[in-house]
Amino acid sequence: MDTLGYLGQGFGIALTPYNPGTALCGTLIGTIIGLLPGLGPINGVALLIPVAFALGLPPESALILLAAVYLGCEYGGRISSILLNIPGEASAVMTTLDGYPLSAILLGFILGGLMEQNLRRALSISNGDIGILFASPVTWPAWALILVMIALPFWRAWRKR
Repeated sequence: MDTLGYLGQGFGIALTPYNPGTALCGTLIGTIIGLLPGLGPINGVALLIPVAFALGLPPESALILLAAVYLGCEYGGRISSILLNIPGEASAVMTTLDGYPLSAILLGFILGGLMEQNLRRALSISNGDIGILFASPVTWPAWALILVMIALPFWRAWRKR
């Protein structure tokens, strides 16, 4: 029966209004630290130990803060490995193999729909005149970038032969 009493006491301390806020701040800080390639969870916790001491946190709140920073760094390291194909720590290496190609597909799904919607809107405003896509001087660098992005994979494949 003592075990349930200790468990209730632990939940009582952990769920005071100050500690979930500390966990939220620690997770946010950890995610930002984890985003930086090369800084992993161990480095993030090591950086925040003096901060937790300087803030004068009670031991429970300090441990909650450091655990939240650790978990936030684990998550933040996945973001840089998926979007940039740069693993920040050793545990995110395998994420780069699957995550980076899938991020390109996901971005294509998201941005493709937005681009189609904007193209339809522009063509409906101009009554179907395709010349509006080339009329503004701002569109010429955009078209050049699009052509480079389309031609670059073909050029790389031709050069490897």
